[in-house]
Amino acid sequence: MHLFIDTEFKGHHSEYLEIIIEKAIEVNLPTFFIVHPNFIRERNHLKNHDNLTFLTRLPAITFKDLCKEINFIKTVIRTEQIKKCCFLNLNHYFRATPLLMLKSCEISCIYFMPFLQKPNLKKREKLLKHLYFKFLLRTNNIGNIFLLNDDIGASIFNEHFNTDKFKKLVDPIKVPKSKIAQKTGENPNLNFLFIGEVSERKGINCLIETLKILPTAILPDISFTIAGNCPHNKHKINQEIESIRKTFPSLFKKVILERISDEKFHKLLHSSDVVLCLHQQLEGSSGIVGKAAAFNKPIIGPENGLIGQLVKEYNLGLQTNTAIPANISKAITTFHSRNFDSSKALFAKYVENHSTETFTKTLLQYNV
Repeated sequence: MHLFIDTEFKGHHSEYLEIIIEKAIEVNLPTFFIVHPNFIRERNHLKNHDNLTFLTRLPAITFKDLCKEINFIKTVIRTEQIKKCCFLNLNHYFRATPLLMLKSCEISCIYFMPFLQKPNLKKREKLLKHLYFKFLLRTNNIGNIFLLNDDIGASIFNEHFNTDKFKKLVDPIKVPKSKIAQKTGENPNLNFLFIGEVSERKGINCLIETLKILPTAILPDISFTIAGNCPHNKHKINQEIESIRKTFPSLFKKVILERISDEKFHKLLHSSDVVLCLHQQLEGSSGIVGKAAAFNKPIIGPENGLIGQLVKEYNLGLQTNTAIPANISKAITTFHSRNFDSSKALFAKYVENHSTETFTKTLLQYNV
């Protein structure tokens, strides 16, 4: 019996679960899942599959709750005789990893934002993470620790910890099954899309500052759509947007500061022209890059970090310092001038190399 765990209910996390569930159904694999209550509430049809068992739990906020969650997971593993367990977000459980101690069950996991590639990490935090990993690798039956899209990062971690447990895992792109008609090109207005988590670490603050300094000459020809869950400072962000809207009423096509459905997500991508990937933390991968590629949309993205490497390798858009509003403004102006040739972008190749099949083949070969 196999167990996959992810109690987060945001962004790409739900999609990973969906991809694994679809494959488990396809290969008739008896599987347990521990998920957020809202995940299964939105997918009641999954309860009809005899081989799938869903247990729900809200993600822990305090360390005390996290310890309880770990104990709950251990109880499930013991009572259901789980032999292989995969944490789809190790970061959520990181502080409590010493409590795992699961010798009878092989553990694999996905680790986001690898700390060894964070240049500004405080010494104390770096030491703690180092010790956590040391403990995790020595005291548990570890299968593999996956880093999304990051073979270089996997090599760095393997060398640092003298192991071979760290592996690259492609960040999968789930291409929508329903056909979406191509844009007709009737609207000359260029729409820039900021979608996903609307937060400081994803660059919303830099975007707001950018909007304040855009050349006024291009404003009639462009618009912006901002959509996605806003976990922090929602009121303040909305106030900033409304302040700009008062000065330039036509600048915003849509503003949705809440979680959006997959269907809405895809429609907004379809109706956009350029996707804004303004991440402020550059150590990890980005699902937005893959989504943009699936819809043949160029991006404005960072020039450094893993995301920067991917944008450069596949020529997915314009690269700039996404922490500097003036640079973002310049990139927007470049697109307005039609000075980016998207015909040279390797969108299809990126999607092919990050398929759900590749994702499940890599992940499930250690969990089946």
